[in-house]
Amino acid sequence: MAMWDITRAAVSKKVAEANLFALKVQGQNLFPAFQFDGNLVRRDVLHLVNLLRGSADAFAIAQWLRTPLNEAADRTPLELLDSGEGDLAEEMAKRSASRWSA
Repeated sequence: MAMWDITRAAVSKKVAEANLFALKVQGQNLFPAFQFDGNLVRRDVLHLVNLLRGSADAFAIAQWLRTPLNEAADRTPLELLDSGEGDLAEEMAKRSASRWSA
């Protein structure tokens, strides 16, 4: 939090408003590094997270983001985002959310 000069309350608000992705472990919020680009939160990552939120818990979402997908030539959703293939990553997220909700 010091790196952003932000209060705990402000961080909690960002998490509650889905503007920051957190994993709760033993009552503490952990923030996966893959959602950051320097001091900025990656909006493309949050977009995928928010597509999946209603279908899976935070740990499943974090794992999905780091898991190679057969449909994407064994690249992870994060690799798709990094290579400019956000549309494909979004489609994969929608498909996964649909499968998980079924």
